[in-house]
Amino acid sequence: MTGSSAVAPTVSVVIPTYQRRHALQQPVERLLGDEAMHELVVVVDGSTDGTEEWLADRARDDDRLVVVKRANLGISAARQAGAECATGEVVLFLDDDVVPCPGLVAGHAARHAQAADLVVQGYMPNAWAELPPGRRAIARIYREAYEMTCARYDADPRSVLLGFWAGNFSLRRVDALAVGLATPVFGGLRGQEDREFGIRCHAAGLRGMFDRTLLAEHRYDRTLAAYRADMRRSGDFRRLIHELHPTIVGRALLARSIDANTADLPGQGLPWIVRRQWPRLASPPWFRIVSAGLVAVFDLAVRVRWLWLETLAARGIGSLETQRGVNEFAERA
Repeated sequence: MTGSSAVAPTVSVVIPTYQRRHALQQPVERLLGDEAMHELVVVVDGSTDGTEEWLADRARDDDRLVVVKRANLGISAARQAGAECATGEVVLFLDDDVVPCPGLVAGHAARHAQAADLVVQGYMPNAWAELPPGRRAIARIYREAYEMTCARYDADPRSVLLGFWAGNFSLRRVDALAVGLATPVFGGLRGQEDREFGIRCHAAGLRGMFDRTLLAEHRYDRTLAAYRADMRRSGDFRRLIHELHPTIVGRALLARSIDANTADLPGQGLPWIVRRQWPRLASPPWFRIVSAGLVAVFDLAVRVRWLWLETLAARGIGSLETQRGVNEFAERA
């Protein structure tokens, strides 16, 4: 370990993006205005909304902006492509709906100057209350889950990697390439690919660090349809993680956090009698009936602007979709 006076390593920021032209300007301009940044690599992952053209035009004024175009292969493969193109000693990965706050790049660099073998995770809360009905409850649930995860990081730093949450994280480029950002069996879909990456970092002997002062704003915003798809994939990929890493996370989904591993069994917030029936209710023909009822309650809550009921219904929908994903994995096995 070096002392606090060690020279900070150079930092390449990598942003994978897909169909987010409307949201990119603010993070790109903030980063290009930051003298602590070595370069900004934006990986356009098959976007057709003018993202590539806008970035190419902006890059003419600042050669630190590097634009990488590729077919739509998913966020983890895009992160891999960005790491391969980066030239900085440290790679800071930001999602395309995450806006850096002042000092973020320098803060990540300072952590890596102090120690080797680190995966540094910054803090990126989302502001749910400013969203309209129909999306605010979904973002509220996301915020609550994220804050619970951050509390676990504070209590047990080992959980940073075993319950990894991507979007604002950094590591040495050599470590990123050695571990690999992409997991081919996940394909191009998002679900639990960040958690799986964290588990592989843990297996490689890297150490996780969570720092709330490394702040960014997460502009998380999902429609009900997108939220349902996210939750379905989450359930599917939760089972896959246990298949891929049984010696680290065990073979069965966990009902409670054990030895820094995160609880991932769906339905933990439900009454016992309902939780016991949850796998059955997430299977045909009950799944269609129960999910239709929950969606009807959600739509009613949105119409009358009743946040409590909207949140309750959205939580039930998300949990049911997650359980359905778990069931579907078992059905294919």
